[in-house]
Amino acid sequence: MMNEITIAGNTYRYGKLNAIEQFHLERRILPLVFSAFPAFSSVMEEKGEDAVISWEEVIEKSKPLADALSGMSDEDAEYVTRTCLGVVHRKQGMEWSPVMSDGNLMFDDLDAFEMVLLSFFVIRRNLANFMQKLVTFLADPVK
Repeated sequence: MMNEITIAGNTYRYGKLNAIEQFHLERRILPLVFSAFPAFSSVMEEKGEDAVISWEEVIEKSKPLADALSGMSDEDAEYVTRTCLGVVHRKQGMEWSPVMSDGNLMFDDLDAFEMVLLSFFVIRRNLANFMQKLVTFLADPVK
């Protein structure tokens, strides 16, 4: 099943990675997840899950994530981006065209923000189950 999202007037579909791709993606982004988790979970504990936080708080709490992201090698960053965009298609009239083919972007108008946003949605769809299972396992590894 494909999910759809519209960004900057373009409609995209994104799908599922195979288990091997998920594994390699997970091992590359786990440092980012674990650097961000303590900062954002402290906000949730302090203010509650439905709390509205200011941009200043977002920026302040995002520093560990930004540090981890900037420390990621170009090779790992490109692996994450290429893997994620490899399961994304863009609507062209009545057809759906791959965003990435043989490691190359197929659309010149796709910018860095859109690539990051599309990658985020692919990661969220493909790794949410892994993260839930990891948290459950860490809470009670005997089960």
